[in-house]
Amino acid sequence: MRLSEHLNHYVQLAESFIATHGDGTVTRHDVETGVTAWAIAHKAGITRHAYDLSRDILDAHIQTALEHVFPCAKFKDKKRY
Repeated sequence: MRLSEHLNHYVQLAESFIATHGDGTVTRHDVETGVTAWAIAHKAGITRHAYDLSRDILDAHIQTALEHVFPCAKFKDKKRY
């Protein structure tokens, strides 16, 4: 199972979380750091969904998906597959 097949779902989860917990002026495009992107991903259920898909899913795979979900976020982590 590839995470790329679930990108639209992850975008919806992130947008829903931000809309519910934000002030209405912030979007996923306003997320600037990888730390914030990961925090939202955890709280929105993105990481749980990804880890539940397969035991072969690594943080690097999730970060690649998060780079799509949060296109303006800068991730400092080095990916290791």
